[in-house]
Amino acid sequence: MSGWHGKLDVALGAVVLFVAAYAPWGANTKVPWLTWVLVGACWAAGILWLAMTGVRWASGGEAEEAGSGAARRGTAWRWTMGGMLVLMAALAGQIAVSAWNWTAVATVVPDGIEWKYREAMEGWPTTLDRDATWAAWVRYLGLAGFFWAARGWLGRRDGGRDLRTGVAGSHVSERMRRVIWAWALGGGLMALVGIVHRLDKGKELLWLMPLKDTPNEAMFGSFPYRANAGQYFNLTWPMVLGAWWVLRERGFDSAGHRRPVGASSFLVVCVALMIAGVFTAASRMAIAVALVQMTLSVFLLGATARSWGARIALAGGLLLALTLGWLAQGDFLRKRFENALVDTTLSGRTSIYGYARPMAERFPMWGWGAEAFRTAGELHRSGFHGNPEYVHDDRLETRGGLGWVGAGLVLGLLSLVPVLAWTGGTSGCPGAVRWGGAMGLGGMLVHGCVDYPFQVPSLQVAWVLMAAVLVAARWRRGSSMGRSGQA
Repeated sequence: MSGWHGKLDVALGAVVLFVAAYAPWGANTKVPWLTWVLVGACWAAGILWLAMTGVRWASGGEAEEAGSGAARRGTAWRWTMGGMLVLMAALAGQIAVSAWNWTAVATVVPDGIEWKYREAMEGWPTTLDRDATWAAWVRYLGLAGFFWAARGWLGRRDGGRDLRTGVAGSHVSERMRRVIWAWALGGGLMALVGIVHRLDKGKELLWLMPLKDTPNEAMFGSFPYRANAGQYFNLTWPMVLGAWWVLRERGFDSAGHRRPVGASSFLVVCVALMIAGVFTAASRMAIAVALVQMTLSVFLLGATARSWGARIALAGGLLLALTLGWLAQGDFLRKRFENALVDTTLSGRTSIYGYARPMAERFPMWGWGAEAFRTAGELHRSGFHGNPEYVHDDRLETRGGLGWVGAGLVLGLLSLVPVLAWTGGTSGCPGAVRWGGAMGLGGMLVHGCVDYPFQVPSLQVAWVLMAAVLVAARWRRGSSMGRSGQA
């Protein structure tokens, strides 16, 4: 790999790592430019990958993906790749048509919202907020490009050198290791800042940005909404824990004697901070998901431990992180869980569902428009005070915003991610890391049943990058959970 192709590859790697580290810090949806920095980085990654592909084709070269993955790929992988591209194109097409065939344009003014209406073409996708849907279209195209760019970059050789060493599938490639470290450092630092901010009772987000009607306990770190912070941590910490476990198990020689593993021990510190961050953020659903993930981690990783001492240390470390988080916010957490026993409105969500479901039934096929819920709700709700931006149920918001057609396309894309990972992974990756990533992706889907993680750009990008990592990883070979692995 040399010349322009090599320079583009280096630039693409820098963008991917920037996105991994920056995502939790660009989470403040109240400051648009923070979000657009993230979206711009996704577009840059997609453009760089297209440029690399063009240079490779122009020079008559072929893909240089790690290992023998290209030889293993068969009809299933090609059909899956083609199917994912078709579904992405169809979804982007539906959103673009709905924005072009708009029914309403909403402008936020000091006294509320001003509306401009027109007759849309009947039977075609439409939206009740043209500008919001166009913005969604731009972001979704960026996410699609970023997925393919990150997947391709993670699965390529570096300077013609195979990034794997040793047993196929039992080692983490250098590029994947860099992404995991970016996640660990970015997430661990964000958790630390969020914990200090919560204990300090600062009223401004990160002590810098005042948020109207948002108390300290409602925000966390750079996230205006505490639940989004917990969702981000639950997405990333299981894979970081898996990477640390691989490093820890590598730290023994054939005689069972411990070898130094350098800076790898800092990974577990980042994991502890993120778990403590989940509990300090005090999102009840995030805590429930984290507890399930912690239990699964103990069983999955403990099954490969060399001794019961290692298993006890793993369980004790996770319990210590939980305890630290609980001590930081124990009284507040106790009150929140006590309120959950008597709160039949799900913190006001049932009122939103009460008018969101009839809205979805009014636009069954094509929906009310991508990310148009806030303005569309102005036209359909009655007897509800406030102006919620999200449904607090991503399943309902996806079905309502995109209709059954768009929701079916989204479901198809989600279903193809594990298929593509199983049939086409090329980069070495041990089971501890793979299953950690799978737990993170699954946890986010669970969060989407009662909240809106997939409406927040930083969480969207983080989920897409995690999916790209798993798609690039080899699943069929090297099923070791870490005993012989290297990270």
